[in-house]
Amino acid sequence: MNVYLSTLFLRSLKRLIKKNPSLHHKVKEKISLFQNNPEHPTLKLHKLTGGQENVWSLSVGYNLRITFVYQNGDVVLVNIGTHDEIY
Repeated sequence: MNVYLSTLFLRSLKRLIKKNPSLHHKVKEKISLFQNNPEHPTLKLHKLTGGQENVWSLSVGYNLRITFVYQNGDVVLVNIGTHDEIY
């Protein structure tokens, strides 16, 4: 599975890392874990509902989430932020 980063994801990640540089390593670890084992329990992977039926979410930490979509067998990371920022 290939993982692609949207421009929104890159902007949000840059803003997040600027506030807290130590998160960079944790985000990279979670993305790598997702690529190798997408159903790992620590990711808390789930499909969103409501107006975001095709969007999925995974947990990076207590209040940090990554949203993504599946496209042609690949994954596009859409956004990263706190629960309140991205839902």
